[in-house]
Amino acid sequence: MSGNLRKKRDFSHIISQTADKAYGRLKEMGIPPYPKYYQEIFMDIINSYEDPDLISYVNKYNFLFEIDRINRSVADEYYHLAHKSIDEFSNTHENIKVISQSKSIDLNEISKEDKNIDKNKLLSLVLDFQKNLEDELERSSNVIENLKNKIELLERESNIDPLTKAFNKRALLKDLGEILRFGKEKDLDLYLLAVDIDDFTYTNQTYGYIAGDKILIYLSKLLTNTLRRGVRVYRYEGECFVVVLNRVDREDASFVAKRILHDTRESNLYYKGNNIKLTVSIGMTKHQKNDDFNVIIQRAFDALKIAKEKGKNTIVEG
Repeated sequence: MSGNLRKKRDFSHIISQTADKAYGRLKEMGIPPYPKYYQEIFMDIINSYEDPDLISYVNKYNFLFEIDRINRSVADEYYHLAHKSIDEFSNTHENIKVISQSKSIDLNEISKEDKNIDKNKLLSLVLDFQKNLEDELERSSNVIENLKNKIELLERESNIDPLTKAFNKRALLKDLGEILRFGKEKDLDLYLLAVDIDDFTYTNQTYGYIAGDKILIYLSKLLTNTLRRGVRVYRYEGECFVVVLNRVDREDASFVAKRILHDTRESNLYYKGNNIKLTVSIGMTKHQKNDDFNVIIQRAFDALKIAKEKGKNTIVEG
């Protein structure tokens, strides 16, 4: 048996265990296995093994057999809700036809049969028809409104990182993409901050992965509290967060970045009697005309890399 085949078989076993762990963690947190949630937790666990060959193997094949299975379940849920809405419209149409036929009133026939029309009886028939019609429309409206709310909830939850409750990369791609559409002909007053926890791997190894999760949650809340209301925090990947500062100048963006640096450095985070010192490095970049998502993100991360190389706990603008 060749080494490659042996390694592939070993990886398959690890991947299977990791899949179980990812599902288990989602279940513990009471989070539905939406594709983005599952994928992020799956990759976090894979990265925690710190096995370059395994990570490379996962990235190469992307484990579509796992991710697609989850994607299909969510797609099926969307389809199911949409299909129920369509069915409800169809049922309402049919029910109204039945009501109309069963309660139909031919005034001409009544007039021919009896010159002394019982007005009270006629009025009762009309009111009865009206009530049946209104009841059916109200029932249908309530069902469809409930289905619409479920679809909206599913959409919102698919934009949220399950661990930190920050917005996820999917939401960043959508939100930033909408803003960048206006920057094709001019520079926008927009700055991007890539915020990465310093020495996160060391912290995980020293205090354990539960401590690592608590740090991620803590930093997400710290960033949210530091920023002005309405500014979103996105968990981009692993221990890296992205902040989009729209309609600000360089002075304001620098002030925000410095405040994040200061508040993180001065924070007190205790875990099992240990005071964990937390710092971050920040890559900051300004929007330039014709920037697309990948270009502006790459520039922010290039600046972040330099900040790490400079000794961390610092800001670099790129």
